[in-house]
Amino acid sequence: DINEIKNIVDTDPEKIHIYLSPDWKWDLYKIADEVGKPDIGQIMGRAIGQNIYEDKKEIAGAAKKISREMTKTRDIGKIDEATILNDAKEFIEAEVESEVIIHTDDSYDPQNKARNAMPYKPAIFME
Repeated sequence: DINEIKNIVDTDPEKIHIYLSPDWKWDLYKIADEVGKPDIGQIMGRAIGQNIYEDKKEIAGAAKKISREMTKTRDIGKIDEATILNDAKEFIEAEVESEVIIHTDDSYDPQNKARNAMPYKPAIFME
């Protein structure tokens, strides 16, 4: 995906930041999996009831995305994206010919890309 983005935007970044999905989105994914179908109302109700995150609007947006994607990843369950990507970091850097920085939070996020990170779909920022 990174090389495709580099080609589309015609850039050769020095650094590539990969933002991983926050825990609350994984919790939302688990709730959606328990619901078993893309029922946004039921997913939202459970998520709010379990107080997984304070921003209901953001929960709703994430619930819609997760509902669309969960059928593709349902059997996989939660994965440790940080460990997987850190283990593959040198390989990724060689493939994309840039320094790769993996973020588990949004402490450095000048373009607000971290909010786009979803389970199984990290967000990417190039500079």
